Amino acid sequence: MKEIHEEMGWLDQIIAMRIQQPKLSVSDLLEAHPTFKYESCIYQTFIEQFQLNAMDRLALALSMAPSYAPCIMERLRNVHELAALVGGAIIPDTNNYIPTGGSLLYLMGGTDLERRHSFRSYLYGSHELIRNRLITTIPVSPILETCYWLASKELLKSLDLNVPIAITMSTVHCLDSSC
Repeated sequence: MKEIHEEMGWLDQIIAMRIQQPKLSVSDLLEAHPTFKYESCIYQTFIEQFQLNAMDRLALALSMAPSYAPCIMERLRNVHELAALVGGAIIPDTNNYIPTGGSLLYLMGGTDLERRHSFRSYLYGSHELIRNRLITTIPVSPILETCYWLASKELLKSLDLNVPIAITMSTVHCLDSSC
């Protein structure tokens, strides 16, 4: 699916920009999101059906990346000096990086704690992506930012991406400082 490949490329660019410019505003960060011009584009139809804006697409792309393009997650994983802000978890058996709510907040707000706090609504179950079971959050600790942030099996199936990662709490090593 070319459109999901493009979306993953956009996510990779956002991660690189956020690391290079941690104070960059989210609107500047998200302005270059891809527009699709394919005839039979399941992902484009999906975006239109749920009326997803650029921030929603970022949240969705981040949730799909561990299943669709785990190599993109390596850039976040390797930001050692900001590990407490970037968050994430590693599955020891596969050594794959899994984003957490803290990872999403880092992409949206960078190192600006006030800005990060303003985006916390994306982590609550009332957000449409979570309410419609498009994104699955798996709590790690009482602190909300340490929930795993993953595309739901239903979403991956609906997009013909049958590549879910099986996660059990006993096999994940959390990088968030609060775990």
